[in-house]
Amino acid sequence: MNWFRRVLTRREKTSENDGGLLRFSCGLIVWNNVLLRQALINK
Repeated sequence: MNWFRRVLTRREKTSENDGGLLRFSCGLIVWNNVLLRQALINK
């Protein structure tokens, strides 16, 4: 989560925006891990 400084330091006006940004960030982390795992398998 340290890569997503905005998630750690900023608070959105509504909790819906805050939750959406958190879910988006977590989704990116998972997606990057899947891509990395696929790259290692295909190597």
